Amino acid sequence: MKAKSQPNRGITAKDILKTQGIISLSPDDKLAEAISKFKSSHDAVMVTEQGQYLGLINSYFTLTKRNYPVSAKLKKCLFSPPKLNLDTKIEEIARLMLESKVHYLPVLDSANQMLGIVTARRVLRSQLNNAKATRAVSDLVDNKHHLQSINLNSSFEEVLRFFQRSKLSKIVIVNQENNLQGIVSLFDLLPLFNEPKERMGFFDRGEPVNQLAKYTIKHVLKTVTIQVAPEQKISEVIKLILDKEIGSVIVMKNRFQPLNIITTSDLLRYLFKSNSKRSTRSAN
Repeated sequence: MKAKSQPNRGITAKDILKTQGIISLSPDDKLAEAISKFKSSHDAVMVTEQGQYLGLINSYFTLTKRNYPVSAKLKKCLFSPPKLNLDTKIEEIARLMLESKVHYLPVLDSANQMLGIVTARRVLRSQLNNAKATRAVSDLVDNKHHLQSINLNSSFEEVLRFFQRSKLSKIVIVNQENNLQGIVSLFDLLPLFNEPKERMGFFDRGEPVNQLAKYTIKHVLKTVTIQVAPEQKISEVIKLILDKEIGSVIVMKNRFQPLNIITTSDLLRYLFKSNSKRSTRSAN
């Protein structure tokens, strides 16, 4: 019985390899062009030259950790994530995605040629028959710490500082009654950082933050959210994330109030973690 609770064994990068539709740019392209390709906070753009893999541009690392200006050439902004080979096991892939916060990892041959990539969505799809996916959403929520949220009336600067402090990529927004108002992600903030001076980075201190003072949470708030109940199955959440091409769902306590948020990272952590009583705080 214990074996049934384990992730699907025997799956490797070769089995879930993506070889078509990979976003790739050259090292002399500008960061602004890479930013325009992102669709979520954990997206990545591969940087190659004559077939050789050089590194990648990831919205979380490049824009929140290093503060590169949008005019910078990609060769100055490269992030070196974990590299996979065709035989890398799926448990290892999930672990590396969680540690690096990159959900698109390159698969290379011995000559550093990129054979393709493995995405978090492909990992999740391979786990639809995992016995853990038949459990209730409440089981996953019980293994997370309490929901971190921000009030709708908070300043834009408070949102930026929240992202810095929490290391999360999504924030649930509530009103004074703790009723759900929507969600804000790091990805939603990216367009705002193309507007000010070219030298501006994502979390530069002082002047850039002041330049963004004209914005409020409402400028970036997504009011349409996908919601689930605690009694629904985890497999239903996986299917929602895959079918609707989203990165998270809101678990509702009742009709109006959120209980928690489940992200792609939460699912990877839950499906592949050992059976401990409680995991560490989730970093979306």
